[in-house]
Amino acid sequence: MILEKEECSGWRAKENISLPTGEVSGVHVSSKHVIGKTPVKTPVKTPVKTPVKTPDRILELLAANPDLTLAEVAKAIDKSLRAVERASAKLVKERRLRYVGPAKGGHWEVLT
Repeated sequence: MILEKEECSGWRAKENISLPTGEVSGVHVSSKHVIGKTPVKTPVKTPVKTPVKTPDRILELLAANPDLTLAEVAKAIDKSLRAVERASAKLVKERRLRYVGPAKGGHWEVLT
């Protein structure tokens, strides 16, 4: 087996094999197949947080200020607008939240 240096990925093994026609062809093996280069997985510790669920945070904010828009709520709790829309739709379906009035002039009512 011959080791040759590649510019971008380091060392790789090159092995010549004979084809049935008598020709010799080079077979390239990636670096993960070379003996002595086994990948090592190191455990990653993640910080432990006490999670406050997004729906609870939404209800808390809207109870304090029912005139907030979902975009303002998303910015306040540092979540995407889509995540807040999804959570608020679930709260409306569970009858824990209700929007009263027109789309551009209404307000939120927390029902729990």
